[in-house]
Amino acid sequence: MYYKMVKANLELGKLKIQIEGTSEEVSEILEEVKEMEERKKAREERMKLWKERRDKFMSERNERVHNSKKSLTETITQLIKNGYFDESKTAREVLIRLEKVGVHVPSTTLHPILARFVMKDTLKRERNKSEVWEYKKV
Repeated sequence: MYYKMVKANLELGKLKIQIEGTSEEVSEILEEVKEMEERKKAREERMKLWKERRDKFMSERNERVHNSKKSLTETITQLIKNGYFDESKTAREVLIRLEKVGVHVPSTTLHPILARFVMKDTLKRERNKSEVWEYKKV
């Protein structure tokens, strides 16, 4: 029995595929690829919605927990810009200052954020005479 062979060239992003077979086989493969692409688009859409919901939740949480729409990182950035860190401050002093502006956070939340500012070379960190870390603007 003689089968007519057909070829199909398919491009998926950077991937180039050449399919060869009977017309039924090629159309079956193309249909599967089409379904895979549709599932991928649906998955991307679900992820987009999930990220939007997460961002909304975090914004509402920041407003509820910190009494403002600013995140803790944004609040500390504002303190840096306003000169609060021109002189060395301990994490405890920073916590007290944050509480004065209505931001109540545990020290376990503050320390990693201060460490990120140190890694970004926005703040520097040195031990004082009591061996306690102090943070100062670079």
